Amino acid sequence: MAIIGVHSFGEVPKPVLAFNFDTPAKVQPNEGTADVQAELEGVAIIGQSGSGVSGKPGDHALVLAPESATGTDGILSLEDVPGARGLEQMTVIIWYRCHEGSLPGKGERLADYGGNWLFFSDAPGRLVAQVPTGGPGQSAPSHAYDDSGWVFAAFTYDFASSTVSYYKGTRGTPVSFVVDRHSYTERMKSNRTPLQFGNNHARTRAFAGSLDAIQVFDQVLGLSELEMIRQADLQR
Repeated sequence: MAIIGVHSFGEVPKPVLAFNFDTPAKVQPNEGTADVQAELEGVAIIGQSGSGVSGKPGDHALVLAPESATGTDGILSLEDVPGARGLEQMTVIIWYRCHEGSLPGKGERLADYGGNWLFFSDAPGRLVAQVPTGGPGQSAPSHAYDDSGWVFAAFTYDFASSTVSYYKGTRGTPVSFVVDRHSYTERMKSNRTPLQFGNNHARTRAFAGSLDAIQVFDQVLGLSELEMIRQADLQR
């Protein structure tokens, strides 16, 4: 069940977290409403100008090394996520691109908060959302997210209806609804471990590729709003 935009006048609410990686520094500022910042760890680097999803000069991506045996792969880490405990709605958006010739899988983490959150299963291109973390994984169909090039991956969570909804777009295709999954009803929990992007806390589930335009909202966004965000990201 795709949700149509619920906000008036075509406005998209401000995200709680937003990272665009256009500052070439180890500490990345949050462009969302929360007073936090993120830090690059391990071998994570900010890519060259034009490496971001828009491909325009000045647009950069977070570049992560392929998983290695050393456990020192790159990661973007936030020590605290204000307001996470008791959260009843959320939308998570991440643009990702796999390294050439690879497909996402093997438990690679796009985002990890306390063990699991948004990751790929062993089946190629099967994205799994786990809300709250530690609960049962709610997976999209196999190969739903195995496109080459940049992919706009989004999921929403609504506590009241116990529903996780998946959406996907690319640079060349609008956002579309993928599937609904129904979870057991429990509010989001905060965790002692940091929120990580591109790996887990133990650095054993590295994503092999690039990330850009990460956004987290404390409410459910609809299809039209997600498409507005996709288009805006391509114009940055």
